[in-house]
Amino acid sequence: MRLFHKILMGVGVLVLLVITTLLNSRGFDAPEYQPSQNQEEVRETITYLVVDIQGAVQHPGVYAFHSDARLYELIDLAGGYLKTAKQGDLNLAEKLIDGKQYRVPFQQTTPDDTDDAPDDKPSVISVNEATLEQLTTLPNIGPATAQHIIDFRNSEGPFLTLEDLLNVRGIGE
Repeated sequence: MRLFHKILMGVGVLVLLVITTLLNSRGFDAPEYQPSQNQEEVRETITYLVVDIQGAVQHPGVYAFHSDARLYELIDLAGGYLKTAKQGDLNLAEKLIDGKQYRVPFQQTTPDDTDDAPDDKPSVISVNEATLEQLTTLPNIGPATAQHIIDFRNSEGPFLTLEDLLNVRGIGE
C-alpha cells in the first residue's frame, strides 16, 4: 500500500507541474480591470476658456486658457504691457471669464497747460476715472446717465474710443 501511495503522490505532483507549465506558457493572467460606470463618470475633465485681450499689450488677440487662469497670465501671454499702458486700473488677480474681452487702457495724455489759456476753458474729464459728480458736470449728463457710464466701465472695462460710449444705455449719437 505504501508503494501505491508513493506512486499516487508522484503522479499528483507531476500533474500539478504539467498544469502549471501549461498555464504559464499560454500567458494566463488575471482578468483585465474594467472600471465601473460610476468610476467613468467621476473621471476628471479639463475645461478651457477663450478670452480676447485688446488695448495696450504687445500682442492683442484671442487666447485659450485653463479654467482657473488669472488676468496677469493673459497679459503675460499677450507679450506684456506696452510702454503707453496705464497699469494701475486692472485687477491682475481677477479670474478670467470665458468669452470676455479684456482691455488694457492706454495712458491719458493731456494738453500742456499754458499761462495764456483762458480761464473759462472747461477742464478735461476722463470718463474712465471720473466720479458720478464729475460726470454730471458734462453737458446733457444727469445723475442716471452718469451712473450708467460708471456701471458700464466697471463691468466692461475702460472706454478706449469715443464710439465705446455709444454702448452705454442713455447715450446716443
